[in-house]
Amino acid sequence: MKLSIIWMVVLIISLESISSMYGAKEGRCYLPRVTGPCRGSFPSYGYNPQKGACERFIYGGCGGNANRFKTLAECRRVCHGK
Repeated sequence: MKLSIIWMVVLIISLESISSMYGAKEGRCYLPRVTGPCRGSFPSYGYNPQKGACERFIYGGCGGNANRFKTLAECRRVCHGK
């Protein structure tokens, strides 16, 4: 039992190291871009995993998710690793 837990921990640490070495994108980059239910109009950027690029969209001001960035540069830094 203890040995399997140790192996699981080693596996998780190894996978984290490999993904950081190769610039894996954060999980939030794979969330859909969501305007939200409010009627505001805030220019924002979200990552489009199908296109492999950050795209501009209008955020309504509430709701939504973590795939929302104030600037194109921030979106690219987090989701492209640039």
